[in-house]
Amino acid sequence: MSKITLIPVGSLIDATTAQTTINSNTAIVQTAVDNTLSRDGTQPNQMSANLDMNNNRILNLPLPVTSQEPARLADLETLTGSGTITVNPLPTGGTTGQVLEKNSNSNFDAGWQTIHQLPAGGATNNILIKNSGVDYDTAWSSSSTIVTSIDSKFGAFTTGNGLDTSTNLIEISAARRTLTTRQIFLAGSGTYTTPTNCLLIKVTCVAGGGGGGGSGTAGTGGGTGGTTSFSTISVTGGTGGGNGTTTASGGSGGSASGGTINFPGVAGTVSVSYGAVQNPGTKGGDSALFVGAGVGTTGIGSNGVANTGGGASGGYISSGCPGSGGGGGGSAILWINAPVATYAYVVGAGGSAGAPGGGGNGGGTGAAGLIIIEEFYNS
Repeated sequence: MSKITLIPVGSLIDATTAQTTINSNTAIVQTAVDNTLSRDGTQPNQMSANLDMNNNRILNLPLPVTSQEPARLADLETLTGSGTITVNPLPTGGTTGQVLEKNSNSNFDAGWQTIHQLPAGGATNNILIKNSGVDYDTAWSSSSTIVTSIDSKFGAFTTGNGLDTSTNLIEISAARRTLTTRQIFLAGSGTYTTPTNCLLIKVTCVAGGGGGGGSGTAGTGGGTGGTTSFSTISVTGGTGGGNGTTTASGGSGGSASGGTINFPGVAGTVSVSYGAVQNPGTKGGDSALFVGAGVGTTGIGSNGVANTGGGASGGYISSGCPGSGGGGGGSAILWINAPVATYAYVVGAGGSAGAPGGGGNGGGTGAAGLIIIEEFYNS
């Protein structure tokens, strides 16, 4: 029984019919050839059905070397005679040191591959790192000094500038997490000590306010407020107000220097004669940073509000000129980066009150100054 059936060509005169028949026969022959086994292994060459030898023999089989090859009668006789057959399922080839690696998910599809050895040495918990861009140029390194990457940088890292680590966490140090602290000095002199880990301080200084002038015959003017100083800052106190005469002057505001910002004090108000009219003492001047000047009252002049650097008001008089107000103290603000360990300081006192004259009243006392230091622990 033939495997293929070809269509006879009826006539070559009808070219179209003949061409169709010949092409169809050619396709049938090609399919039949593809469906045969090839001696030289030309593909396709795999069986798609059982191979029926029809009682014919397969001759000249080689010695089997894998578990998937047929055994010959001679091989079976060797086995029955207590001999052995070496079956080697490994692929041929390969070199010393190579290992077998799967090429695909198919059974027995494997090949020889070179596995590069690790460098000698190393210790517990070491990791392997590249020394260069050369293939397999590696070395052991302590894992405690290796970070995968930070900002695209590799290698060993250390902390600094306010950073520390805790259980593989890089964080701002406890010192840098400290909230702003503050120290305030209201009187006297001494030494300021910069706190540990403080990076920057802001210093606010106010000098003492001038005292108010006394009113009445032969009254005296108020005293000058004290100077406040810290580091480069020097702010002077306001001068005292004049006594109650037609020519009495208000105290002048204090000066300021050495700060990042410097503010002069405000002058006190001058007294004016009103004859027989009852007159309260005139108002003192404020510092530029705080409102705290004494205001005119009946009787003795009012004091400046404590630690504002405000000048006091002058004394009251029932007939004639009241005392003039004292000037406000100067003030300044200074930022100090990288402060030193200690600084000497002085807080200016308030100016003394002017004494009363005949028929008059004394002035008020000027307010003392102060120093406020704000301490910062991060930049």
